[in-house]
Amino acid sequence: MRPLSSLLRRIGRSLAVGLIPVLAPLAPLSAQATEGFVAGSVRSAAGAPVAGAQVVARNEATGTQQTRQTDARGRYVFAQLPIGGPYSITVRQLGFRPVRRTGLMLNLGDRVDLDITLETATQELGAVEVRADLESKRAERVGASTIVTEKEIRQLPIQDRSFADLSIIAPTTSRAGTGGIITSSSSIAGGRVTGTDIRVDGVQAKNTLWGAGFGRGPYSLSVEAVREFEVVTNVYDVTQGRQGAGAVNVATRAGTNTTAGSLFAYNRNEAFTTNTNFLGQPITTFDNWQFGGALGGALRKDKLHYFVAYDRQQVAEPFSTLQVENAADWARTQVAPDSVARFLDILTRQYGLPTGRQVGTFDRGNTLNTVFGRLDWQMNEAHRATLRTTFSNWFYDNSIPDRELSVLESRGNQKSREVQVMASIKSNLASRTTNDFRLAYTNRILENQANVRLPRAWVNVSSALPTGGTGTNQVLQFGGQRTSPELQTEVSYQLVNVLRLDRDRSAFTLGTDHSLNDLSMFVSIETDGLFQFPNLAALEARRPSSFARLVPLQELEPRMNQWVYDGGAFAQAEFRPRNNLTLSAGLRADVSAFLSAANRNEAVEQAFGRRTDVKPTDFALQPRAQATWTPGTSGRHLLRAGSGYFTAQPHYMVQINHLLNDGSQLADVLLTGAAVPTPDFVSYRESFANVPGVPAGATQRPSYINMFGADFKVPRTWKSDLAYQLRLRDGGLTLGASAQYAHTSELYRYFDLNLRDQPEFRLANEGNRAVFVPAASITATGGRNPVLARPFSQFQRVLELRSDAAQHQKALVFDAAVRLPRGGSLTGSFTFNETRDNSSFNCCIAITSVFTPVPSDPRVPSWGASNTDFRHKLVLYGATPEVAGFQFSARVIGQSGSPWSATVAQDINGDDVGAGSSFANQNDLAFVFDPNTSGLRQGFADSLRLVYNNPANIAGSYLRSQVGRIADRNAVRNPFVTQVDVRLSQRLPSVRGQKAQLTLDVFNAASLLNHNWGGVRVVPGANQALLNVIGFDQAAREYRYRVNPNFGRTVKSGNRYQMQLGIRYEF
Repeated sequence: MRPLSSLLRRIGRSLAVGLIPVLAPLAPLSAQATEGFVAGSVRSAAGAPVAGAQVVARNEATGTQQTRQTDARGRYVFAQLPIGGPYSITVRQLGFRPVRRTGLMLNLGDRVDLDITLETATQELGAVEVRADLESKRAERVGASTIVTEKEIRQLPIQDRSFADLSIIAPTTSRAGTGGIITSSSSIAGGRVTGTDIRVDGVQAKNTLWGAGFGRGPYSLSVEAVREFEVVTNVYDVTQGRQGAGAVNVATRAGTNTTAGSLFAYNRNEAFTTNTNFLGQPITTFDNWQFGGALGGALRKDKLHYFVAYDRQQVAEPFSTLQVENAADWARTQVAPDSVARFLDILTRQYGLPTGRQVGTFDRGNTLNTVFGRLDWQMNEAHRATLRTTFSNWFYDNSIPDRELSVLESRGNQKSREVQVMASIKSNLASRTTNDFRLAYTNRILENQANVRLPRAWVNVSSALPTGGTGTNQVLQFGGQRTSPELQTEVSYQLVNVLRLDRDRSAFTLGTDHSLNDLSMFVSIETDGLFQFPNLAALEARRPSSFARLVPLQELEPRMNQWVYDGGAFAQAEFRPRNNLTLSAGLRADVSAFLSAANRNEAVEQAFGRRTDVKPTDFALQPRAQATWTPGTSGRHLLRAGSGYFTAQPHYMVQINHLLNDGSQLADVLLTGAAVPTPDFVSYRESFANVPGVPAGATQRPSYINMFGADFKVPRTWKSDLAYQLRLRDGGLTLGASAQYAHTSELYRYFDLNLRDQPEFRLANEGNRAVFVPAASITATGGRNPVLARPFSQFQRVLELRSDAAQHQKALVFDAAVRLPRGGSLTGSFTFNETRDNSSFNCCIAITSVFTPVPSDPRVPSWGASNTDFRHKLVLYGATPEVAGFQFSARVIGQSGSPWSATVAQDINGDDVGAGSSFANQNDLAFVFDPNTSGLRQGFADSLRLVYNNPANIAGSYLRSQVGRIADRNAVRNPFVTQVDVRLSQRLPSVRGQKAQLTLDVFNAASLLNHNWGGVRVVPGANQALLNVIGFDQAAREYRYRVNPNFGRTVKSGNRYQMQLGIRYEF
């Protein structure tokens, strides 16, 4: 109970004001939940307001209705109508003819102004049909968000039937950093993915431990259960919280009075694709089935409705590991077949490798089940209750490789189980006061399972090639797996409540938003041990060159647990001084508190004056304002401007780093030479407890420390935008433009405290680059001892999480949409974007923060394009009018390639990052030498000229422009990426209301037209080495380099087209 008592003491005072709405009768604003808003005025034919008129809004599908009376000015407001419809709006008043308007459909965030004129008569007029698409329903969100409607979800091709796949059609959703593929954790507006909030029915649904993503498998919510969703970038409503980059708001489906359901099945396999991928590798047997169904209806007409859905994905696919069956495999892997045969023989005879096949091609399964259920109860006209649950479980066997060249036992399996239950009560407390109260419980278990629990073992092999000569050194692996076993659990409790009071020309909102998270994780990285063998002979002799292990000191499987609290309170006022002008201003206060601390390490405190047991609490005030103006009376022109402050959730994984690496949990053991224990894998297979720990008398390596900085804050983003929309043909054609700017401060990054304050010397021939180890200690081959860069030798890196990084983003978006007859439409946008930062660290292991390329001192942030930056993006999507049941739909996404840096392969500044160091990642930006420099080695100069002028080098022009300087971070960009997905659908004749539809989806359809189209061209790796160290000149204090002759050459990757056949039956 200590986290809860701490919560009360530390949070209660700071958020007392936020609890006031909970203690008082509250009412919600619909913006972040799943309601629409309808308001208007009732006037006589002479223009006079009609007071006391009865206005009834009825959902014709569910039979539920709400009633209002107009005020003295003739105004009425429905603040929280469930999305969907069709709605009818009926107005009655004595002395006037009743008016009934029908056909009004509501989507997420809709705000409909519906004015009604009454005529004096005793005879009722016939119904006047009002088409919803004629209303300007999203004025306050023009240019600020993208709605993906139920129609678009049903019409457009969707990869793996994951609704998140459609979020790419939003203008600023980025493929950058995802290998050209959109994922549920992709960036919005170039921001860090932890800055994206994900809400389902108004409650948070993203993975809180990692701070990003929605579920772990292909999807955790069936698209069958999704009514629509919205991608948000610049919505200034104070109910929108913890979304520095943006948000994805999802609304789920509900039942109606009509019993209706669906069954579906989709399949793609090797028969529906080409024979090879873009690498020229053959496409082997695979089979992807997705099937399921949904059913909705009424348990009690007009009162109690249900909706359930089931979705299953079942994939059988091949994978290969250490497959060397022909000359092509031999050349590709650089490992000879006889080396593999000898490797397996030794493992079988001396290391207990089980009999049976361990290399080659294998089948594996990828199975996902999702279940969705929802009940909606209209308790009475004033109160509506909803109970909704989602469940998914996923298993993907042999899906975690450690190294490509490993035996089967060294792979791992992924699995997850996720449950969320949400209950809400929406109330009309008075004619102009509404309330939305939501509670949610989330339980998420993510697990990596190792095929075997053993130490890892690496064996170096150099093989002759089939063409002659010797291949590059390769590492073969057996034994355990680096990231398995691993177990993450997330339990979250949420409470959301919002109060809205509507007046004649104003509205007021009060609300509160709380989340309490119980998070734990067992991380096995490096805790199971690693043996390294210099060659096969040493493997056979059982003589490894080294053994390394992070030995758990407290328990065999150290499981770190923490509690984190996020709370918010907000207030907002909206004013309409004129009928065509709406102003809003609000204030949101958020608090984030880590309630669990790492152990105190007095040695760290004595050396650095920092405490490892910090539990930071951050409080942020976020003012926001927006103005929406529709000049004139035609409603054709709309201008919207807004500005405001937002916070973003940091990923909670950082505190797991701090709990695990406080110096008390793990002993870092590195044994070499005679101290290395003789490996006994037969014994290890009998019991993992037999794996060597800390040998008696052995000296531990210096401690590796992670911790919070004392002034840690959550990221803060100030956003501003200006948007314009022109509506033509009664809204059938819209043209728009928007400009956006965002500045993010207090971005988090790790800072290495245990690096010398000043460099030992500088490389005068490389822009005065700092080097933190003595020049005399660098060997003739360029080797160095990174321990010499540490002022406190009893520690390795001491990484402090600070909030001193920043990001700038600006974008200009042009968009257009046209409505076509018979269900057709076409929408497009073009975006100019630029996102720059000085650290792109997003998640999760602390050490990865120091991999950001830098020109000199790794502690000094280096500005450049963000890893998630994109410069241009083209989006086209839509469907043709349906003719004789046939419809063609497509989406075209084109986006500039991801940025990357020119680096040095080795560690040249002495910070222990680079080839030959503890971590092979490259973080030293390359100096662009001038090949015409006097005294430069002739061979080196000639190699530079060849690379700089190589037409295949996409960085050639940049290098030529940067001669004599250290390369900038992320200054080179991969080529533009375009993907075209299409769908052909045929609706079969209906029989007694039962319908069926056949579909053919073609993903990456461009390659169907031309074999060379549709590939993703990238340079290998996130960054690419321009220079490799071959030596060090002690006299000149200069490194000697070899140029990478393949620098800047791209490789075309990805799959060519895949077809998917589907059938959908509705009843």
